[in-house]
Amino acid sequence: MNTEQIIQSWHEPALHTLGSLLSVRKANLRKINRDENNAMVLQQEFIESLMNYHRISLWQASEIAASLVRAGRVARYGRFLQIKEGVA
Repeated sequence: MNTEQIIQSWHEPALHTLGSLLSVRKANLRKINRDENNAMVLQQEFIESLMNYHRISLWQASEIAASLVRAGRVARYGRFLQIKEGVA
C-alpha cells in the first residue's frame, strides 16, 4: 500500500470524527436559535481530535484533513471545515 492509499483509508473514520464535532456545534446553534447549516469546526481542532481519538501523528492528521478537502468531501472556509452536503 502506498502513502496515498493509506491516507485515503482514513477518510471514513475522519469523516465520522468530523461529524461528531459538527453535531456538537449544531446543538449549540440550535440552543441559540441559529441556522444549523452554519455549523463549522476549526481545522486545528479537527486535526487535534484525529490525533487524540485515533492516536495518529500530527503529520498524518494534517495529510488526512488536506486529502478530504482535495477529494471534495469536506469544504474549507478559511480556518474552518464543514462536511459537504450529500457526502456524509
